Amino acid sequence: MDKELVNEITKSMTDTIEKSLPEIVESTVSKKVEELASKSASEIEEIKAELKKMNLTAKAADPVVNQFAKKTAVVSIFKDVMNNNVTTEAGFNAIVEKTVKTMSEGVATDGAELVFDQFETDVLRVINTFDIVNSTRILPLAKGDKVSLPKATNGITTYFVAEGIAYTGSEADTAFVTIDIAKAATLTDMTQELLDDTMTVPDLYDLIVEFIGESQGQFLETQILTGTGAVKWVLVNATVNKIYLGTGNTAEDITDTVLVNVITKAARKYKRTTSQVKFYMSQYVFGKILALKTTDGYPLYPEMRGATPSLMGYGIVMSDVGFVQDVATDIEDGVCLLFGDLKYFTLCRRKGLTVERGYYGDNWKKDIQSLKSNTRYGGTLTFPEALTVVINGTA
Repeated sequence: MDKELVNEITKSMTDTIEKSLPEIVESTVSKKVEELASKSASEIEEIKAELKKMNLTAKAADPVVNQFAKKTAVVSIFKDVMNNNVTTEAGFNAIVEKTVKTMSEGVATDGAELVFDQFETDVLRVINTFDIVNSTRILPLAKGDKVSLPKATNGITTYFVAEGIAYTGSEADTAFVTIDIAKAATLTDMTQELLDDTMTVPDLYDLIVEFIGESQGQFLETQILTGTGAVKWVLVNATVNKIYLGTGNTAEDITDTVLVNVITKAARKYKRTTSQVKFYMSQYVFGKILALKTTDGYPLYPEMRGATPSLMGYGIVMSDVGFVQDVATDIEDGVCLLFGDLKYFTLCRRKGLTVERGYYGDNWKKDIQSLKSNTRYGGTLTFPEALTVVINGTA
């Protein structure tokens, strides 16, 4: 075909498209707007949910790149907030929006949610490395400052029925356990040198996650074992089974007989999931039991000497809080060990991890700023009678 003729046809098609396109677009947009205007609020929410789902699915296509992008966004936001001395929620939101748009993470709200969901997930991963916390039943909440959990205090009855004999009814007795949710805060100091660009993004991200996760994990473990606030203690709960070592006796006086009493004290129905039933103690108490010998000098519990120690067939978890830790704390009323399934302790965590920045005291003189993170927790024993503790002295 002649080159001039091709050019002429191409020009003609281009002119036609340019003239007709605005009219076509305007008509199409108007129609779609009219359709959207006729939708109910619930239908619009469904549309938004589907769009978000499509967006997240597309982002998940390359998990490695996506994971790095999330970390980069979080670190970039922290740096901008601290370097620009942002102190208001509006200023913080503006930086989030700018960062997310710059990184092409989609619309600001979706990108921000995606980034901080990942940050919260990573902090929780660190918190769950604390064995006491990880042993509990963790219940996530969307909102609210109080939750009431139903529990059955007595079951229904099963029995044989002879032909032609009427059935006898039985009904389960129920009760409620109320858990109050309170705010737990973490204050983490950050120097300007730490935020220097010479540090790689993954290193800084992981450091921030570790700071917050380690602090909150230690806090939760302490509260679960000894707390009196929103997270109620386990070790001295009024209705937990208690075994006392006797007047003047301490962890030094734990014997095989004591341990047999410990594992048989609570009703069998609370120990059916054997893998979840464990001994909880300090390293100090662990050492006292480890040193027990038979009459001919052999270790009484050789299974405690392996890489994954156990005691009487049950796993062992050691804690740096709650239990007697040394001679100085191995005194009257000191708690030596806990036995049972900690899934009977319910830890409620309200979704949402917030992070703010500011100066603490006179740290501004030292070029040190602080990150303040807030989460909300509550917790209590739903069935205290499922657990047994060993206590020094007498009742």
